[in-house]
Formats: sequence, C-alpha cells, structure tokens
Amino acid sequence: MVNDPSNLQRRMNQALDQALSESEFESLQEQLATSRDNSEQWQRMQQVDQLLRTTPLVGPSSGFAARVIAAIERLRLDELADRQISVGVALGLMAAALLTIPFLSVALIVLVSTLSSPSTVTALFQGVTSGTSYAIDLVVDLIRVMRDLATDTPMVPALLTTMIPLGMVWAWLLWYLSGRTRVKAE
Repeated sequence: MVNDPSNLQRRMNQALDQALSESEFESLQEQLATSRDNSEQWQRMQQVDQLLRTTPLVGPSSGFAARVIAAIERLRLDELADRQISVGVALGLMAAALLTIPFLSVALIVLVSTLSSPSTVTALFQGVTSGTSYAIDLVVDLIRVMRDLATDTPMVPALLTTMIPLGMVWAWLLWYLSGRTRVKAE
C-alpha cells in the first residue's frame, strides 16, 4: 500500500500543504529517493507549488462589477418571472393528453393480443416473408428487364443517361433566367 501511486500522490500533496508529520515526511523522502520518476514528479510539483504561492493575485478590472450588473439588468428577467401559463396552453395540453391516451391504450391492447396469439404471430411472419420474397422478385425482374433493354437496345440507356443531366441543366437555366431573387453579398 505504501507504493500505491494514488497514495504516493496524496502524500506528496499533503507534504506540499505541510500536513504530514515529520516521520511521514521522512518516509516520503525515502520513497522518493528510490524512484527517479517519482523524484522528478516531486520536483515538478514543488516548482508549480512555488509558482502558485508567489504569483500575485489579480483583481478584476475597473468597472467590471458595474458591467456585469448592467448586463444582468438588460436580460429583463422580471418579464420571464412574471409570465403566467395561459388557460389556452393548459387546455391544449389536456386535449392532447385526452386524445393521445385512448389511441395508445388501443395500440397497446392490440399489440398484446396479437403477440399472445401464436396463430397471429405465425400469420405475421408469413406475411413478412411473402412480402420480402415479393420485393426481392420485383427487384430481380426489374434488373432483368433493364439488362434486356441494355443488351437489345443499347442506345436507350445511353440516351437516358445523357438526357437526364441535360434536362436538369435546362431546368436550372430556366429557373435562373426566370428572374429568381438574387442574394446580394454585404
């Protein structure tokens, strides 16, 4: 426990604060003499402590307190403190709660009844798997049609890839020339 780094750090801090007894300070000196790293750390700590003790305290600049008070007064905190929650806000929150709670209750009841019935869960899984299979088949068919289109009539994809950017450029040009409002740099 004597060689514990956190314990050593605590004892060095106590030595700097002159809170160690003479025997504890001698024990610390012996421990510091056995390790070069700890000895260097002790020297750095003493230098920092000396700098902190000898550096004069700096007071606030003149007028600092007056500027802070003026800034606080400009915040108009009294207006914020005087605000009252209006009846409209309270009624609106009550209406939202009264409309939301029944819907959430019905959703919870439906969810619990659905998940507690094995046949319903099975039907849901079958629906999800059939829907996924349909989507995959649709994408595969779309890819097949695109591949057939590209191999049978190679000019169509080339025209499409050319016409889409050109159409975008024409649309931008019409928008630009139609008198859009221009942002002026200040």
